[in-house]
Parts: sequence; structure tokens; C-alpha cells
Amino acid sequence: MQITNRKKRSPFLMLTCSALLLPFIILTGCAVGPDYQKPSLQAPLQWSEASTGDAIWKPATPVDGKTKGEWWEIFGDAQLNVLEQQALANNLNLQAAVARLDQARALAQIARGGLLPTLSLDGNSTRTRTSANRPNSGNDNSVRSTLKNDNSLALTANYELDFFGRVRRDIEAGKAGEQQVAADFENVKLLLAADVAAGYFNSRSLQAELAILKESISIQSHILDVVRARHEDGVANGIDLAQQELIVSNNRSQYQQLLRQYSEQQHALATLLGVNAADFSLTDASLPAQLPQIPTLLPGELLQRRPDIASAERAVAVANAQIGIARTAWFPGFNLSAADGFESTHLNALFDAPSAAWSMGLAFSQTIFDAGRTSGREKYAVAAHQQASASYRNAVLSAWQEVEDNLSSARTLKAAHADAENASRAATQVADITEDRYQAGLSSAIERYTAQQNALTAKRQQQQLDGQQWINAVLLVKSLGGGWSADKLAINGP
Repeated sequence: MQITNRKKRSPFLMLTCSALLLPFIILTGCAVGPDYQKPSLQAPLQWSEASTGDAIWKPATPVDGKTKGEWWEIFGDAQLNVLEQQALANNLNLQAAVARLDQARALAQIARGGLLPTLSLDGNSTRTRTSANRPNSGNDNSVRSTLKNDNSLALTANYELDFFGRVRRDIEAGKAGEQQVAADFENVKLLLAADVAAGYFNSRSLQAELAILKESISIQSHILDVVRARHEDGVANGIDLAQQELIVSNNRSQYQQLLRQYSEQQHALATLLGVNAADFSLTDASLPAQLPQIPTLLPGELLQRRPDIASAERAVAVANAQIGIARTAWFPGFNLSAADGFESTHLNALFDAPSAAWSMGLAFSQTIFDAGRTSGREKYAVAAHQQASASYRNAVLSAWQEVEDNLSSARTLKAAHADAENASRAATQVADITEDRYQAGLSSAIERYTAQQNALTAKRQQQQLDGQQWINAVLLVKSLGGGWSADKLAINGP
């Protein structure tokens, strides 16, 4: 249904139209659909690892709670800091996340535009000749060809009256969607930084392990030379020689496998940094001397510090707004339009007073029957909200599990590393004593090399656990949200 009026305009018609639009804007009622409520989930009061007291973490203090975007600096490695900045500047996945965030902001801007009228300037100039052979629709038997001009210029305003809140729910969904993508962007940054740090420490650990294994192969080769000489002298049997050849071959095979892992890790780091694998190489260096203490938040505070949790929660807000949008289809839609302009058959008289024209109209539409489409859309929106709520709760539970796993790993790795350090110290002491005995002629060369090999084996085990500790420290920081805070999304609660 549409009501229109068209005649000569008053000079201030457009101002009048604007004044008429304002009450309709103010009179828009409450938006239909449920108001958003964050899904509830009871957080544990403390981590289960809190009572152990020997992990590489400490309770967070008010100072620790401040946002620290460059969280990797706690590891105190200058080269890692350089790699992190390079990854943030060049990583292609991060650039794609920036584009997705720009898209979400544009969609939110489109939604906000629904609050205001649309204005358009329409012009037309036509010259029409009718056919003399057209059917005669009147009483006059003669049909003549006519020639006429039509020139018009009008400013048109259209406004959807948001009586039932469709536009406002659309804006609500757009804002929550923008915040969701913003949290996704922060999560991409967090995962990128964690992957770079973990890859870097893994590379350092592999470098050290390769050096130890290379030295071990050298010692085993010396033992093989001794056994081969003893075999040639008839002192050692063929089994001893074959066993030592097996040990040397196994060590060399392990070295090649470690070398493959190291190469693949370099290639992965290059991709994270946004460079070709052939153009990247990591200089040799050792792991930092001491693990940092990592401030650990309470489980409830984790909801504010994990961007993936914030993203899941914002998805629930989007789904909640979509329920309201779906329900507005049960109600009529109203649209107010107004036009003010000029129309004339002669272009040179277009702006004369007699050429003035205006129109106003109020239209509404109401669906009477749609074979269950509206009902189906509402059910779909409700189910989507239930799915988003379940996904949010699962994201929170998974986050708590991730922190607990990393805290447990930190504790057990620390204990295992201490035992491996004691074993390495003891093996080194045995090797030193055996060396003294060998120099004094009290131990054989095989005993000497065997003691050295045992010391290297213990040292390699210690090195492996050291690398695992550093990688787990990175994973713990990541599971705690790095330096991110939900305050960046400007929402009350995650």
C-alpha cells in the first residue's frame, strides 16, 4: 500500500520533509527478539597445578596484568625479537586477516547506514516520438504521431521506519561481527608469534643436538676403528665388529633424520616470516641460559585474555542478533519517501517556478503467507545461536585444558630436566675418571671412548629436555593469551 501526493512544491518542502522524518525516527519502538546474554560457565577457582609450587610460572600481580603486546621479549633473545617483528610485518596469513577485518568494518558501516535516510539526485532528459500506426485507444478515429520532451531533476529521500528493530538488530550483529573478526585477527597474531617462537627454540635445540650427535658419531667411529683393529688381530670376534658397525650406522641415520627435521623447521620459519625458504637461514647459537617466570592468571581471568574465546563469545552475540532480525519478518515494514525537484518539457524552463514538483509517500508491506519461510528462518537463527553458545563453552573448556596441560608439562619437564642434568653430570664425571685411568694405562681405549659416548648420550637427553622446556614455555604463554586483553574490543566482558 502506498499513499502519494504530487503537485507544485513549497520552497521549504525538503526542510518540512526532514522535520516529518524526525518523529518517525524517535518513535521507533523496542527491537523484537531476545536481548543478548553471555552464555554462563562456572570457572574453577584455581588451576590444579597451583599447589605443586615448582613449575616455571608464578601468580600474576597487578603489574603483570597490564597489556604486553610483545610478550616474546620475556625470553630475552635478541634474534627472536627480530624474527617476531619480521613475521608481523610480512606474514601473508596476517595480511589476509587484516583484509578480513577491513571487510568486517565495512559491513558494520553498511549496517549503521540503515539508521539514516538515503538521498539520491535523479535526472532525466528524454525526447519521445510516438507511432502514427499505434492502436487507437480513444474515441477519436485519427491517430497521429506526436513528439514530446520530458526533462526532470529531483532530490529523493527514502527512509525505512525501524518500528520493530530490524535495522538496530542488523547494526548489533554488524558490530558484534566486527568485534569477532577483530578478535580473530588478534588470535592470528598470537598464533603467529607463538609459532615463530616455538620454531625458533626448536631450531636452537636441534642445532645443539646435531652438534652432540656429530661428536658422538666421531667417538663411535674411533671405537669402530679400535674394534676393527682388534678383529684383525684376532682379539675381537665378528659379532663385536658387526655390533659396533651397527651403532655407527644408527647414529649416522639419526643424524640425517635430525638434519631433515632442522631443514624443515627452517623452511617453516621462512614461510612464517613471509620469505622464500631458499633465502632464509638461521645462524648457529645456543638456547638462552634460563627460562623466564611466566605470570599465570586465574581461570576466570582467562576469559578476558584469550582472543579465541572472545571471538567465540562475539559469535554468540551475532547469532543472538540474527534471531531478532528473523523475527522482524513477522511484522510489517514501513518506508517513507519524499522527492522535491523540477519537471518541464523545455530544458531552458526546467528551473522556472511552474516546473516545480514534489511528492511524499508512506508505504508498508506485510507478508500474509510464505509457506513457512519466516518460521523456518527463525528456527534456523535459534539453532545457530544454540550452536554458537555450545561452541563458546567448548572454547572455554578447551582453553582451560590447554593451560592445565602446559602447566603440567612445565612441572614434569622441569623435574625430568633436573634428573637428566644429574645424569649428565655423573656421566661426565665417569668420562673424566676413565680418561685419567686411560692416560695412566689403567683403562683401554674402548673403555675411554665408551665413557665419552655415555656422557654425550646423557648430554643429548638433557639438551632434548631443555628444548622441550622452552617450547612448552611458549605454548604456556600462548594458552594464557599472550599480552592480549578483551579491553581492545571495547565490550563489557568477553
